[in-house]
Amino acid sequence: MNTSRDDLLQTVLKPESTLGAGNCAFNAFVLGLCRPEIFSGIERGLTGSGLVPDEIFEDFIERAAFVLRTGKNWAAVRDEILRLKQTNKVLLQQQLAAIMRQIAIEHAEINREHFERTRQSLLAAFHDFACRALNISAGRVKDDIYIKHPFIVRKFEELADKIPQELFSSEESDFDAIEYNDLKSRRSLGPVEKERLESLELQLDIAMGPAQHELMQWWEQSLASSSTAAPRQPSGYETFLAAMKQDGQWAGDLELAELARYFNVNLDVDRPDYDAPHHMHIDYGAIPAASREFGYALAAPAVEQLVSRDIVNNPSDKEAGESLQLLPLDHASVEARLSAVPDINIVIKFINSYKNGESLKKVPVPDAWSDKCIEQLLKRNVINRVRYETGLLGYEFVVSHHDAMNRIREMEQKDRILAAWDQAHKESPTVTLTNPYALHWENMVPASELTIQPALAWHKFQIETLKRLGEGTIKPIQEKWELLLRQAEEQDRKLKADQLQPATAQPVVEQTVTYHLPAEKGFKSVTVTVTMQKDLDEELAKKLQEEEYQGFIEGQEQLRLDEELAKRLQEQDDKTAKSPRTRRK
Repeated sequence: MNTSRDDLLQTVLKPESTLGAGNCAFNAFVLGLCRPEIFSGIERGLTGSGLVPDEIFEDFIERAAFVLRTGKNWAAVRDEILRLKQTNKVLLQQQLAAIMRQIAIEHAEINREHFERTRQSLLAAFHDFACRALNISAGRVKDDIYIKHPFIVRKFEELADKIPQELFSSEESDFDAIEYNDLKSRRSLGPVEKERLESLELQLDIAMGPAQHELMQWWEQSLASSSTAAPRQPSGYETFLAAMKQDGQWAGDLELAELARYFNVNLDVDRPDYDAPHHMHIDYGAIPAASREFGYALAAPAVEQLVSRDIVNNPSDKEAGESLQLLPLDHASVEARLSAVPDINIVIKFINSYKNGESLKKVPVPDAWSDKCIEQLLKRNVINRVRYETGLLGYEFVVSHHDAMNRIREMEQKDRILAAWDQAHKESPTVTLTNPYALHWENMVPASELTIQPALAWHKFQIETLKRLGEGTIKPIQEKWELLLRQAEEQDRKLKADQLQPATAQPVVEQTVTYHLPAEKGFKSVTVTVTMQKDLDEELAKKLQEEEYQGFIEGQEQLRLDEELAKRLQEQDDKTAKSPRTRRK
């Protein structure tokens, strides 16, 4: 039986354990992709478009057929993959993860959109890095990709060193790190405090501007050599892609999105801290911005309406004049969002009462409005659900009078847009992954499909670490990590020695994997059993998390000291102001 996307999302999903050693993102994608219903959905989509899997996936088939030792055609590769998924998931990941990495990076090299997205994420990672270097509140992004590349870290350090000069040397600058941290930590701010925080953030953005500009130049542009005989130096982005081709390099959202695009699947990421799955890559079809066939042309305001009603994805400047990517909706939902909201006359009368200068934003929605009306206002992003101080739930407007009026009315050319949607819409299968705490990727499957297995040490560890963080009882684990490294090296020597022994009838031994251990210069590869690999993964994760959490606690202690110092200074100022010698007559 085929599982639709809605059925899958309504099913309780649980993580399916994956191998690590820096390849967990690709291992998770392998397990998520290699399911009968996913392959069937891919084949249906290609057949409906008049395409043939053997042609579309030619490079994957050739590589997979070689490692799987099967025929060079889609059916043979697919069947062998599904057999391995049932009989040996570990071997399946080992054989296909490297191929997935190759395909992802090769397609990233020719996809300008991948480059543009790395620009955005690199800037966010640098902002976070620079803030930490300045000992000021960051929190915009958790970078687990760029920070793994020493050449990027060196560039971050070089550019971050230039920011204090820009931030504190200007005569107009009155940036205060303690004040900034204090304002950023508060849950609510008054008008004066909000204005002050905006001023400090503006000064910070201006100070970071030259460093960010230099970073983008380095990321995009290759450097001409001073010698005509020497080859040019690659750009930061080219160096990054070359590094990402290497086994064991941590990958993330952008590389997985390339795989989803290649295999024609949607890709969702579901995490404990997400309210709903994040759409990493979607492909439900696209409608043209202008169509002779359906007799419409959508100007910018109409496109904005389709975006605000969550019918199409927010397009880039290039896409806005060409095609609009559809979001996951059915026909009835699209028709409802293109139509006027229920009880529109009542809604118009209420909104118009705030027409003459009085702001509509944060105005409570009347309790008497129907559930169907509320539902459509929510789906068009006209109102939001709020919890008041009394604990009661309600709804408030979040847009201006003008925007609200546009979003509640029936869209012009509604029937023509709906006809174009009917023709363009397609249901691609969805792969759902998880990346809890941004440390390890796993596939998500319905709980009923998981075989009975002991509780994963990985998840036990995460829960225990968070518990210990809350109690402030972080303990060193360096001794256990070093002991595991010695055991892994000893196991590697023993396994290699066993391979040199004459072939005799021996009992089946546990399957082995290649693992990359930290060394003085980069990494060294050893052969260990799967059990040892899992132990290493667990302890490495613990080591990384505890180092991170230790930094977090040290940062909290520094904030506490800063706050104490600020409090004492304020008390001293207050005493000085109250002193008779300083009081004005």
